[in-house]
Amino acid sequence: MNLPPPEPIADLDELSRQVYRHFQRNRGKVDLEKRQKLSEYIRKFHLECGTLSPAVEKALKIFGDGEDYVFLWSAHQPNLFPYVGVVRKIVLMEAVKRVINEQFGKKVVCLFAIADNVFPDKWVLRASLPRIDAAEGKTVLRMPAEEKNQFVIDGYISHPYRISTIEKPDESVFEKWNETLERWLADSIEMNFKVLRKVGFRRFWMVKKTGRDRFQKIFDELKNLMEECWRRCKNFSDFNAFFLSKLVNEHWGYDTLFARLSEFNPLMKEKCVEFLSDGERCNGMFRHVDSRELGQIWVAPVWYHCECGGKVPLYLKEKKNETLKGECTNCGRRFSFSIPEMLTKKDLLEKTSFRAPALIYAFSSVFNPNMYVGGTGGWGNYYGTIFSFSSEKNFDLHPIAVWNPVDRYVGVGQLNAALYAEIRAFAKETKKRNLIFSSKFSILDYLLNMGFSEVSEQMLSHLLSKRNLREEVHMKTILDDIFSDDVNFKEIKERVH
Repeated sequence: MNLPPPEPIADLDELSRQVYRHFQRNRGKVDLEKRQKLSEYIRKFHLECGTLSPAVEKALKIFGDGEDYVFLWSAHQPNLFPYVGVVRKIVLMEAVKRVINEQFGKKVVCLFAIADNVFPDKWVLRASLPRIDAAEGKTVLRMPAEEKNQFVIDGYISHPYRISTIEKPDESVFEKWNETLERWLADSIEMNFKVLRKVGFRRFWMVKKTGRDRFQKIFDELKNLMEECWRRCKNFSDFNAFFLSKLVNEHWGYDTLFARLSEFNPLMKEKCVEFLSDGERCNGMFRHVDSRELGQIWVAPVWYHCECGGKVPLYLKEKKNETLKGECTNCGRRFSFSIPEMLTKKDLLEKTSFRAPALIYAFSSVFNPNMYVGGTGGWGNYYGTIFSFSSEKNFDLHPIAVWNPVDRYVGVGQLNAALYAEIRAFAKETKKRNLIFSSKFSILDYLLNMGFSEVSEQMLSHLLSKRNLREEVHMKTILDDIFSDDVNFKEIKERVH
């Protein structure tokens, strides 16, 4: 039976202390050879991305040369222009790193693993920006991808193949993203100009005169970043991963390391052996499911990768059976593996990947990191499994941190929503306004409204000054500078906040 996970730590200093204590308890337990092999995949990623900066090179040397440093990690699928929660994981690692540097004088290395071997959910393939006059209250950038409504064990998926198999966006798609972003920005500025004049803002003209130039400068910077990522990438996953690495390593100056999970996953194959060879089938790691099509089954904590690009969900009909079965989500091919055979064949093991709870345990026990930054979804769904399984194995699991606050800021989309709904006081506009105020948009909304470096500076400053992981984050945009002394704007900010 899985125990509920402990409450996430809310205090930055307490989190950092627990991370450092975990590091002290586990000195001497690091598999240096494994970390050195992982460092080769990290270097490969940064060379291909063009982000092997002096700072990254220094962090990589620390990572590969010894064990006397604190090791933090996080992971996420490579979303198209990810929503801010993905980026926030990296900022939290940076904040913990700085606290440990300051309070304990210890070197810290941060790694972000690109989970490119998972299925693409809708947020992998789209990014949204606020727009009050759009049908759903948002402008959406989309990556075209083949849809197949496929039933998998206990639910449906619409894209039953690995993200890493999706081809690079063609030039027409890429140009459409650029055009959509440019149109969104221009329309938002124009709409604000008209509405601000109508409602009596004293400095409404500044939106066009000063604001437009500043917004355009940021957009040009974004366009250059996107073009370089598109030029370098070989597939859709890499476009998104390169965008994140270039933002973090080049524009923010972080020394965060990146690596593709699909490349270093074979380094953890001994954990696949551990999960499958246990006579009890690792208790909580095999999930009991009453499947509509298969009846009572035990779902294995690993997937098998089909050559077509799909994944095979493996299962047992009885927990102590010796035969794993499954059907490819993409091509429908059926597989059957004898567990003893699978455990002795290297080529089979290297074609497997872990489900989420098994991945966190496997990575943690192989590479011995001292903290994982996760999301609120994992806290509700599977962190309890990880804590319970670690306890059964007497494994000293590192702290799992979550930082998912509410962000409060007024960008061009939020200002439009506030003013537009006020002028057109219909229920439909009010509903869309409230949705915009409560939604979490793509990191693009932050970058275009605040500037590249300003996003990191404001998030990091909030963490290091407030030291609280649950407190709302109040951020300033270009509009705050333009309307710094305007009473009307201050009233709107209070309404949004």
